[in-house]
Amino acid sequence: MSRSQAPTTSNTYRFGFDPDIAFKIEGIPFGLPLSQIKVSGFFRELLKAPVHGEGTQRNPIDLDKVSRVTLSQVQSFHRILNCRRFEPEPALSEEQWTDALRLATLWDFDHIRAYAIKNLKNSFLDPLQRIQLADECNVKEWLHPAYARLCARQAPLTAKEGQILGFERFAALCRIREEVLRERKFSVWGVSVECSWELAGGELAFLPRITRAEDLK
Repeated sequence: MSRSQAPTTSNTYRFGFDPDIAFKIEGIPFGLPLSQIKVSGFFRELLKAPVHGEGTQRNPIDLDKVSRVTLSQVQSFHRILNCRRFEPEPALSEEQWTDALRLATLWDFDHIRAYAIKNLKNSFLDPLQRIQLADECNVKEWLHPAYARLCARQAPLTAKEGQILGFERFAALCRIREEVLRERKFSVWGVSVECSWELAGGELAFLPRITRAEDLK
């Protein structure tokens, strides 16, 4: 089947146009195959009561009116959707994989969501960014390792980070850091000495306590 190309505002990616159901975002048209739409709770609900004539190339459904998404997010999502169907894995930045994860979560595309999570598993996201993304997209398996990374750095937690984490998590992580700090002290000829963070075990020193902490479940 021939696939026409709809121009976008990006110089690095063009939407492939699948004629099954037509949409537009920020005035840019694109298509999604019906087979994929059927797996999405968001789109199934959206299409329950379709407006006559809407969803065609001449009258695409305007996503700006029904979903808070951006063109760049849809482009990242669309690239992953295409590669899962018939194209090689796309070379996306962490920001693009993150956009795709947010959209797959919002639109209930579980297979795209799982694919994005897999590709972001070993990313170099800052631990606080990973915690925020895990909270937003309900990726619970990221939380404990990210908490451990946050605790294992030498710089203390800040008030701004506390606002992001919330009081309970902030207090729990501060408590765990303090417990490990006390255990890191040892005596040499009667003098109290602190070992380095590396000798203390780094993230592994914090993870068991984090896993057991009721306020970090």
